[in-house]
Amino acid sequence: MLFKRTGIFSSFVLSASLLALPIAAHADLTIVNNTAENSTSIINDGICSAAPVFGEFGVTKAKSTNQVPQKTLNIACFFHPTNCKADIYMNPPPAPGQGDSCNGSPIATVVMNMNSGITSIKMSAGSPYKISANGFYLTIDPM
Repeated sequence: MLFKRTGIFSSFVLSASLLALPIAAHADLTIVNNTAENSTSIINDGICSAAPVFGEFGVTKAKSTNQVPQKTLNIACFFHPTNCKADIYMNPPPAPGQGDSCNGSPIATVVMNMNSGITSIKMSAGSPYKISANGFYLTIDPM
């Protein structure tokens, strides 16, 4: 009986480990925001990254660098680990007592593979920003 339970437990652990492999090989995402506005995103048509569930990592403040932890990315990209789409929004810093948002139109769409990093950037027409990336390092600059 003990052998049977151990075998079942081992099978469960092995299965869970194999399921985690595709998203375990990446790193934190570094976002450098060199603009005068705060940056937010909507991942895979979900909720705005300024929502409390993302904590302090959902907003990259103006003129700052944000290190988004791997575990936050795992949650945001769970259902699309090889094609995780983020619509990027820029908004002025909010008035005191108000929170950041994903208002307006996105300035770009960024696609990330959780194993290799950012795979594409499509800027919106007329965007006054430039986004560049290398692996898990993304920079937002004014034009």
